[in-house]
Amino acid sequence: MTVAYISRRSFLQSATAISTAAALDGRANGSNSRSIDYVRTAESIDVYRTEAKQKWKLQSVASQRPSSLTLDTTGQYLFAVNQIDEFQGFPTGSVESFGVEPGTGHLGLISRKPLSLSATMPRQFALSPNGRYLVVAVYGGGLYNVLSVQSNGEIGGITQIMKEVGYSVHRERQSSAHPHSVVFHPSGEFLIGTDLGADRINVFRFEDGHMTPVHRVPTACGSGPAGLAINSSGSHVLVEHEFGPLLARYCFNSRTGELARAETSKT
Repeated sequence: MTVAYISRRSFLQSATAISTAAALDGRANGSNSRSIDYVRTAESIDVYRTEAKQKWKLQSVASQRPSSLTLDTTGQYLFAVNQIDEFQGFPTGSVESFGVEPGTGHLGLISRKPLSLSATMPRQFALSPNGRYLVVAVYGGGLYNVLSVQSNGEIGGITQIMKEVGYSVHRERQSSAHPHSVVFHPSGEFLIGTDLGADRINVFRFEDGHMTPVHRVPTACGSGPAGLAINSSGSHVLVEHEFGPLLARYCFNSRTGELARAETSKT
């Protein structure tokens, strides 16, 4: 089956479902006229309340270059990945978890944990649907880290390190593998990840905190697959390519974990 191409606006609207935007609906309130938003800056996560079309800044919590944020399904915990190349004197990035105060949406730091050595400059991560694992796409280190999450929101130890290999035509940006984004299938049985450096989309089976490669899908040479989203049913995957105006929609087979292969033409 060939892949369909869609507009950039449609991609961005779909991408909010996997929390790739800087502002997230905090789900701290049931009213449609009131919301709590979490906005990342270079040095903090800022908490805003919007009510009756008015916005107030409630809190600013220190966080070192948070590049991605997501809430668990209950809205009790917020997680962040820090896009840094050194933590506690070692060459690695880090991840954080925060408790969300009911009603106010205020954040309190629960834990901050290092990634594996050489796991530098992580950009995106995914929280498993059951809230028990974080999977981090590590751009700088060319690998994935899987970390456990305790029932109280504390991030635990690393359960798996998966090194990726590959390269493509852009000498500066594609001299090695660069996992960019990752998202869980709604079932929790699969993970889909983009590799900007290797021009590849990866599908992994996920079980008990471990990833196993299932399907590798090459993209157009030099296209740089980057942004990633999946619809709520898990039947379609959207991929944004950094080195071209290409937005592709793939059909996903939830039984086998296979993606329909993409055409190389651009819109």
